[in-house]
Amino acid sequence: MSKHSNNQYSYTKGLRFRLEHARGELPEPDTAAKPNLAKLFEAGRRLAEELEKFIYQPQAENPEALARDRQGEYKPSRDVRINKTWLKQFFKVDFYDQHQARHQRTHELHQFRYALQGIARWRAEWRDNLDKLEKANSAALHDQTRRSDIASLLLQLGRRDQFPLIREFVAHARHKNKANRLPDHVEVVEEQLQAALVEYAPKQGAGVVVAAASLNYYTVNKKPKQYYDDKIGRVKKQYERLAPDCEHMKANKARQKSQLLERILGERLNLEQIQDDEELGLFHNRQDRGCLEEVYRLTREIRDLTAELNEHQSRHGAGTTHYRQLKDKLQKAKKERGSYFIKRNKRDNRNGP
Repeated sequence: MSKHSNNQYSYTKGLRFRLEHARGELPEPDTAAKPNLAKLFEAGRRLAEELEKFIYQPQAENPEALARDRQGEYKPSRDVRINKTWLKQFFKVDFYDQHQARHQRTHELHQFRYALQGIARWRAEWRDNLDKLEKANSAALHDQTRRSDIASLLLQLGRRDQFPLIREFVAHARHKNKANRLPDHVEVVEEQLQAALVEYAPKQGAGVVVAAASLNYYTVNKKPKQYYDDKIGRVKKQYERLAPDCEHMKANKARQKSQLLERILGERLNLEQIQDDEELGLFHNRQDRGCLEEVYRLTREIRDLTAELNEHQSRHGAGTTHYRQLKDKLQKAKKERGSYFIKRNKRDNRNGP
């Protein structure tokens, strides 16, 4: 049940269709992979091993072994970068709560402890489920019981925090010094896992997609609006009549804004002189005094921040933390100044010409 903005509730249901042949048998596609659980065990363990070598630092004296910290945990490599898409997809709450530089597209993985903890949980659960699956596959049980155990474990491997988590990680991760060969291992695991799900858990939504559709109340029942030629003609004529006036008003306000900022920065005028200047046209009403004071203050602040930013860039470049802080502060000041022009424009629109 989901709630919409209009405070109404709607009920949604998932529908699953069984595709059957007219003669009682459904031929399998030639491209369908045959399940091979032994190959799935091998490929799954190989994926975990290669992922560890990709993410964690090797020991200096033995490059084949992984380095550990004082707590006994593997040391993450500083050469692995991850796209923020993966972080937002699987760790959305942590990403928005703890991360500040959200504008960057890629980040160093070792900076995100919650992501490393998620991968560590995956490693432990992935290997545990593979071991249980291998044991269930070799157990001397009734065929139906054995198949039920295998299906349950396969569904565990296909959970969102299991195989999809690592599949998407591999697609969004890059290593500075190593070629990413993980996609080959992911492809093998995905092929075998999907084939096994089709074989052992066909009623759990696995299988070959033959068609897709969106069937909700609004899609089925919505009707196109009826517009008549005469109504369209009236609207079009009204738009053509008002469009030149709107463009003229926009250009005039842009010119007045530019003149106001030039006066604030170029001439030594106080607030009274600026507000009494009829040529400017903006903030001439006494009720605009508060907005004018903020525009005056912020314009001078923007000038000083711009000068400081340019000087810092010429001396230290644009890659420092202080440069980014200055740039953020400058953008915030510009946005705040713009809000006072919007407030004044809204008041003009309410009062009329």
